Amino acid sequence: QIRADAGAALRAPDTVATPTLLHAFELPPESIDEAASRRVFAAASSASDGWRGAALFLQEGSDLVPLGSTGLRRSILGTIGADLPPSPALVLERSASLEVQLAAADLDLGEASPAMIAGGANRALIGEEIVQFARAESLGGAHWRLGGLLRGRGGTEAQASLGHRAGAPFVLIDGPLVALDSARLAGPDPATLAALGLGDSVTVTAEIANPGFSVRPMMPVHSRAAAPTQGGAAWTWTRRARGAWGWLDQLETPLGEPVEAYAVGLGPVDQPVASWELDQPRIELAAGTLADLRARHPGQPLWVRQIGLHGLSDPLLLTILG
Repeated sequence: QIRADAGAALRAPDTVATPTLLHAFELPPESIDEAASRRVFAAASSASDGWRGAALFLQEGSDLVPLGSTGLRRSILGTIGADLPPSPALVLERSASLEVQLAAADLDLGEASPAMIAGGANRALIGEEIVQFARAESLGGAHWRLGGLLRGRGGTEAQASLGHRAGAPFVLIDGPLVALDSARLAGPDPATLAALGLGDSVTVTAEIANPGFSVRPMMPVHSRAAAPTQGGAAWTWTRRARGAWGWLDQLETPLGEPVEAYAVGLGPVDQPVASWELDQPRIELAAGTLADLRARHPGQPLWVRQIGLHGLSDPLLLTILG
């Protein structure tokens, strides 16, 4: 009789299925080739590695329309631990930092060199602003301090100028995300996603944040006073295009829209006291018109928005009428 070793049993770890955490949002296109269609994503995670993914649905009233699955990999989600102040979003803010509380202690963040940052590494969505970070320091548990911030990425300067309150959601864009079929999310109202996993007693829902952001025109930049042709005053600006992130010398920025069109307004953006629609990045006000506007609406902002197929851009301030 030959004796043999029965060996050791490799038992599956006895982990608990924890509830699903869900966020949904739009992101700007990575290139000009992606600029024509919405880019909608879901980020799903949980507080432990016992989570085994969840089924995704589109919520239509009381009905749930299947959209697929999140997969098994957890997205890196959390919240910011303190207010993040407004930023002009112009340069790498080397001394700026923010604290983040991730959903689980085993979720990890890494650092990035300046060259990696320039290549788009370490992008995170905070509220509706895209932020890049160079440094990531673990403070123990799920608590992290991120430093060396590059704010307002991907055309989110307007959101950077507002800042964020403590508790705003944090999603690492470089982590696992689920791309959704935007054609199935079309409708007059903001779409709501639902997820249901083994650890969920009820469906977990998330309304898609910043709907339409990925297809709206980007805010123009570089407003300048220009020489008028016959008295008065004139201003110019530079348009941008979704997905055209490189500033290439001697090449025109792609239009990214069927036609070039701008809305210029004076006063509140939602209710301007005067407005103009233009087909070139320049407005000129005759001396008499300018004097009349200054007399009737002193101190009002003059702004411009690009008009696109799917909406208007955020406004760029041209001047304040004195």
